[in-house]
Amino acid sequence: MSDTSVALSNTKKRKRKRNKRKVVDALGTNAAAIEDSNQSISSKKVKIDTVTNVNVNNKNSWNDNELNYDRSAISLDIQTMPAHLQKYWHQRYVLFSRYDEGILMDEEGWYSVTPEDFAKHIAERCACGTIIDACCGVGGNAIQFAFTCDKVIAIDNNLTRLHCAKENAKIYGVEDRIEFIHGDFFELAPKLQADVVFLSPPWGGPTYLDCVEFDIKTMINLDGIKLYNRAKMITKNIAYYLPRHVNVYQLRLLAGTGNSVEVQEMRVNDILKANVAYFGELVVEP
Repeated sequence: MSDTSVALSNTKKRKRKRNKRKVVDALGTNAAAIEDSNQSISSKKVKIDTVTNVNVNNKNSWNDNELNYDRSAISLDIQTMPAHLQKYWHQRYVLFSRYDEGILMDEEGWYSVTPEDFAKHIAERCACGTIIDACCGVGGNAIQFAFTCDKVIAIDNNLTRLHCAKENAKIYGVEDRIEFIHGDFFELAPKLQADVVFLSPPWGGPTYLDCVEFDIKTMINLDGIKLYNRAKMITKNIAYYLPRHVNVYQLRLLAGTGNSVEVQEMRVNDILKANVAYFGELVVEP
């Protein structure tokens, strides 16, 4: 058994337990929830050939003592929030259950953060020693990873969102288990080591729903295929959070010949909301 296998196995034994979990509707106007069951989350595994393509971009160093973030961007409330974001305001407790304790989000954070109960479920699946959140945003996933993993490396190229993530982690009491890095994941990846990499790149804003099928190569600004292959340089254990109408064939290609990808459908009342693709040892065998 590899060192990575041991790290994954040992940490899963230590991960926190939850009794009746809930999966919530992240897009509706009500914070209604249902019990986590087979009808709300389902998985399927597929095999096919692979593609490889890697790129390297530049990194910006981050001095925690000299943060220059946009304070006005994180002071939104129902009175100052643009009309196109107000539906997310009604979902604030779905995004962060402790919102009233001082949670910070910029505009992109409001529509891109993973709903808290979805993030909890993903964190339980990814329990390990060290996990990298390659595009941490305002910290929704990184915070939950801190409960199930020994160490979290949270990376973002935006100082404002990184500041939000740090402050939000303090509210949940997990800031000591998260290393926040301002930089470009593509350039940082060769220097990093981890048991699992979590990918949740920006989907292009709320308009991503306008297309019939989401192409991870052309519709993710970072190029979702290059992003995956860069993460694979660190570990084969990758979790990829993607839109509900993602091109599943592309995920099959990423897995490679003879390998499996488990596509987990995040559903509410049997309505598909998002997909999580698990690769490597994160795949749960039937």
